[in-house]
Amino acid sequence: MSVIILPKKNIKEINDNTVLVEIPDDKDEIKKRRKKVLEECLGILKDWDIDPVEYQRKLRSEWDERSWQNI
Repeated sequence: MSVIILPKKNIKEINDNTVLVEIPDDKDEIKKRRKKVLEECLGILKDWDIDPVEYQRKLRSEWDERSWQNI
């Protein structure tokens, strides 16, 4: 289960089944942290001039080819 921490001022309505919150704009600390996390997620690929998703697809296709050859 994920937990999201927001300031109380962002809570607009609470009832038995839902909580309505206002999501802050880009100036808010939450989005700044989210952007930082996403940037850090690139890991070793962040300095490479490649598309990380395409790179991953290429690697997986090679694994698929090798796995079928060993059966």
